[in-house]
Amino acid sequence: MNNLDSLLQEIDRRMAEKNGVREAALAESRRVIQQAAKVVKSIHRREWSEAESLLAEATTLAATMNEKTL
Repeated sequence: MNNLDSLLQEIDRRMAEKNGVREAALAESRRVIQQAAKVVKSIHRREWSEAESLLAEATTLAATMNEKTL
């Protein structure tokens, strides 16, 4: 029974870790989406330099998110 208990604890630990990574990725993906929406709005207003700046920020956010989840 002790082996089974330790196995279940390890499974629970791994699942909690994976859930934490998933939650962080969801939060960061929301930030990327919000930033992308700002880019689109800037483009519609023909604010090219603002759009480029916001796009660079969105790209950085997406790259950071990608690094953390791999």
